[in-house]
Amino acid sequence: MPISHLPTMMLVIGYCVYWLELFIISPGKSHTSFLAAGLFIFLCVCILSINISKLKYIQNDIRNFLALEFLSKGIVVTGGVLSLAILIIACKAALLPPHLMQEFDAINYHITIPKQHLLMGAFAHIPWSLADLYFLPVDYALAPYWLVTELPNKFPQFIFLLGLLAVVKGLLKELGRGDLLSKMLMVFAILGTHCIAIQMGLAMLDLVLCYLFLAALDSLLKGRIILCAIEFSFYFWSKSFAPIQIGLIMVLLFVGVYIFRRRGFRRIGLIANEHLNVGLQLQHQVNLKKGIAPFIIMSLLIGGPFVGKSLLYANTPLFPFYPGVVNFSKKIDQNSKAWISLKEKAEQAVATKDQYGSGRGVGEFLKHFWLLAVPEKGVNNRYDYPVGLVYLLCLLPFLRILFNSLKNNEILFLPLLVVLFWLTWWLGSHQSRFLFIPLILMYISVISQKKFQTIFFQLGIILSLSLVLLSVYRAHRGDFNKKAFEVIRSQDKQLLEMAKIYKGEGIVILDDFDVAFANFPVDVRNINSVFVIQRD
Repeated sequence: MPISHLPTMMLVIGYCVYWLELFIISPGKSHTSFLAAGLFIFLCVCILSINISKLKYIQNDIRNFLALEFLSKGIVVTGGVLSLAILIIACKAALLPPHLMQEFDAINYHITIPKQHLLMGAFAHIPWSLADLYFLPVDYALAPYWLVTELPNKFPQFIFLLGLLAVVKGLLKELGRGDLLSKMLMVFAILGTHCIAIQMGLAMLDLVLCYLFLAALDSLLKGRIILCAIEFSFYFWSKSFAPIQIGLIMVLLFVGVYIFRRRGFRRIGLIANEHLNVGLQLQHQVNLKKGIAPFIIMSLLIGGPFVGKSLLYANTPLFPFYPGVVNFSKKIDQNSKAWISLKEKAEQAVATKDQYGSGRGVGEFLKHFWLLAVPEKGVNNRYDYPVGLVYLLCLLPFLRILFNSLKNNEILFLPLLVVLFWLTWWLGSHQSRFLFIPLILMYISVISQKKFQTIFFQLGIILSLSLVLLSVYRAHRGDFNKKAFEVIRSQDKQLLEMAKIYKGEGIVILDDFDVAFANFPVDVRNINSVFVIQRD
């Protein structure tokens, strides 16, 4: 087990332990035991001790650093200091409970739903919650860590951030670009991307999902089939739209490769100037075929409970899409107020994809490449958070790579994945956070090419890191030196006070749905929200 993939084992342990907590260890309780955290810490100690011999690579990196040109040494040192400062701020933020505006989804359902199920001691649908029918295997896998502390925490997300940086460095090495400068520029590029940096230290899950996809890709390239199947299954079933998006990408990928081959494209590679020989092509094909059965098995275990729940309570395999499309459950009263409300709220949830961006016309598509990068309203833009300077630095070199690959009759899989992810993003919700995967694949495609690592490019990344450091400092400075209870919202403090007088009997009726801090079972009524199903 490579150290960079330890976050995957965190999910595996957490997912297995959650079901034990739900039905055996902690039914009816608001907090989980230390079992998952203890097992993960023990595993980390074992893996680190086994891999301690690999610390020799640090000596190699030191020698490589000393061999760099003077300006490149300055870039590595300056970028390293800025990156360390960003990570320290993110770590401090990760040690506080969720409370920021950007953490609404976590307080609303990522943490709330697994916690309410623990309090109920059952996996049955929470009648008032629309989000309880979403695909939430990653949420359930992280719940034993979130809920082990007195107040819900978000530190696991920071561990996945570190895992993401480590996995990307491993990917570069696998692609034959493992020199120190390339690896450091890649780390700086990720940390210097504004829309990514703004999530560091927060309770949001997009960085976790980004890690899972890239970790699965890394595992596939290295022939770790079971590990790849686990990581890809968690990613595939992480959101209801993920199977649709990945399915569409796979169809377009196979069709595109078929068309290219028919038009005489014979040279195949992952990145530019790194073509796969016939032996490697066959090996990757064998790995893909070997991974099908493990993926199906993992999908049954990871996605199966949520697909089944969606079918049982909403008559659709992919809620909130098309509730009632199949007649799976005969127990649903289609004339009831609850069913009518569920269908209405599901439609509203799907429609939220149109709340961002400014349309899907040709003009909007051409303009979005610039507008995506820059702020429009304060620190935000129509795509939520600006992507920032690193993306602009990589965009033209990436387009040049694409043009040259077509000119030279080459099929380059990583750039092709960037294009397909971007196109499917354009068809869905135009939030910049859903571009993390293609952005990082774009960075890999560009930074892996030495000719693009100019001093101008390196200085641009340092400038972006500096701006991001200023941004994350301003975002979190108000919480410096504050204790956990001080930063949480007033409504969450009220829930904690209510828990002190709760006698442990019955369900408490509230008119608020983001109840991650409620240490008692909740029923939500008398509120008009897309997340709350109206009932008689």
